[in-house]
Amino acid sequence: MSYLDYIVVGIVGFVLGVLCTRAFFAIKKKVELKRSQGFVRQKREEAKDFIMAFLKANEEITVEDVSESLKTPEEAAVNLLYDLEKEGRVMRHGKRGKDEFYTLKDVPAP
Repeated sequence: MSYLDYIVVGIVGFVLGVLCTRAFFAIKKKVELKRSQGFVRQKREEAKDFIMAFLKANEEITVEDVSESLKTPEEAAVNLLYDLEKEGRVMRHGKRGKDEFYTLKDVPAP
């Protein structure tokens, strides 16, 4: 083999190595993303379970109660309560804002 053949083989090997490395890290990134999404989903379900337990003990809950108890922003608390309402597990009462509160679906509003 001539020097030119060695150079071509070296370049091809280098390019293949770079491509394989990029593919490896792309796959690794996707796996880590799926793990983190699963973690977030699990934490969200735990927060919903906490809200349901709170409601069973106290009969009603507000966005402020959720926000303070879970130490989350009010937007996150609203989203959790909205999800529970959409799932049919809680019912919203009152006007949006200060007068708004949630109860379990089976319990009538006071």
